[in-house]
Amino acid sequence: MTRADLTEEVCQATEVPRKESDAVVCAIFDGIVHALRSGDKVEIRGFGRFHTCQTSTHRTQSKNRSPRRSATEENSLLQTEQGTARTG
Repeated sequence: MTRADLTEEVCQATEVPRKESDAVVCAIFDGIVHALRSGDKVEIRGFGRFHTCQTSTHRTQSKNRSPRRSATEENSLLQTEQGTARTG
C-alpha cells in the first residue's frame, strides 16, 4: 500500500477532497516521523508499536567452503545486536 492508496482510502471514507485527504495522511506520517526522531515510542492500538534503537555494527570476515568447488570463499558479515545479515 502506498501513500496514494492511503489518501484514496481517506478520501472515500470521509468524503473529503483528495487534496485535503493527502494533507491528513502526510500530517499523520510527519507526526510519527517527528516522534521517532525525538526518541519517542509510537503505539497505534490495533496496528503496531514503533521505536528506534541504536545498534552497534561492525564487520567481520568469515570463510565458507563450497562442497561443490572445494574452494574457500570469504564473506563479509554485518553483525548487529539484533542478528547477523550476510552482505557479500
